[in-house]
Amino acid sequence: MTRTEFINSADVFPMEYLDIREKNSVLFGKDETKSLSIKKNNLRHELEERLRGNVNSLRQMIAASRGRGRILGGALKGLFGSLKALFKGLLRLKGIPDIPREGAELVKKVQGEFGIQGEAFIQLLQLREGKKHDPSKLAAGVLSSLEELIRIVDTMNVK
Repeated sequence: MTRTEFINSADVFPMEYLDIREKNSVLFGKDETKSLSIKKNNLRHELEERLRGNVNSLRQMIAASRGRGRILGGALKGLFGSLKALFKGLLRLKGIPDIPREGAELVKKVQGEFGIQGEAFIQLLQLREGKKHDPSKLAAGVLSSLEELIRIVDTMNVK
């Protein structure tokens, strides 16, 4: 990317650029992340789009598994990674300064800040770590919690 492309695309990729700004190391030249103008409204929009995308992906997983728990469970194991990035973005949208890095702490912080039932997210993390959960119930819980987050984010008025 050119410098101009990088600066001008901050409105499209606010989640990613906030991550870059937080973790970057300048090897040579000026730190261009300091020139980025990242607006909360753009972040809210990207979060809503990503949340809705995860809902659609989860619905596709459920349909594709055709009720086979082993297939659905395997598909669910890969879901938490994308949710972790969303949770960080959600906390940034609220202006939370100290964002936990560990999965369970991150989920608990999102639960508290957004007032959602997030037990399904904890169970999803546990599934990744090898704990057994009913894949159908877990998928339904994750779907419900994601839909709840969409309703909240969709109505947030940020500037």
